[in-house]
Amino acid sequence: ETQIHEREIVLTAGAEYDEDIDDGKVLDGLGHDRIGRIKDTADVARAGMFPRWGFSQRNYHPWRDWFLPWGALRTLLAQPWLDPDWVPRVPLCWTGGYPIRTGGGDAPLCMHPKGERVISYSILAVLSQYEKANELVGRLQEIDRTLVELGGKSYLSGGVGYGRKQWEEHYGEKLETGIRWKREFDPKQVFGWEGMPFGDGPSR
Repeated sequence: ETQIHEREIVLTAGAEYDEDIDDGKVLDGLGHDRIGRIKDTADVARAGMFPRWGFSQRNYHPWRDWFLPWGALRTLLAQPWLDPDWVPRVPLCWTGGYPIRTGGGDAPLCMHPKGERVISYSILAVLSQYEKANELVGRLQEIDRTLVELGGKSYLSGGVGYGRKQWEEHYGEKLETGIRWKREFDPKQVFGWEGMPFGDGPSR
């Protein structure tokens, strides 16, 4: 996992296991500073990135996630939104990424770049002021355009602000399947996806 915090890049490596683990063998050669252990309990992943107040209904959560080509990492780390004037810093916002192997998933409409490995990249904010949150939503849409130009694909975890052109770009040759599944499983469009080309066209 890669986190940007106070203008420093913090790299974190982790391993999931069922039995006792020999830390020396698993982490040997990584030049690590320290080893931390977390046992899987009911408290794991409860507001892991933010304190509990962050998930209050009084707050706004402009969150976006993407999958990026493995080779885009250096370019990603040089982007201007890593400056605090663009995107807030913790505890108001968490920005980070981690590697994913693409071969293990079988979700046919989870779009991601080609290759055995991709970077999962997230910008997750918790803001109490609507104006600040709305401003960040606009910036996240700008960031999305930059990441798509780098070969990235949005992980559809929230409102993405896409129009017909962006949906066609996102799904490519799978667009018709996406439209068909959307009609079948969400006919009332409860989950939004405004701009999805459901109207006249070859999808009928």
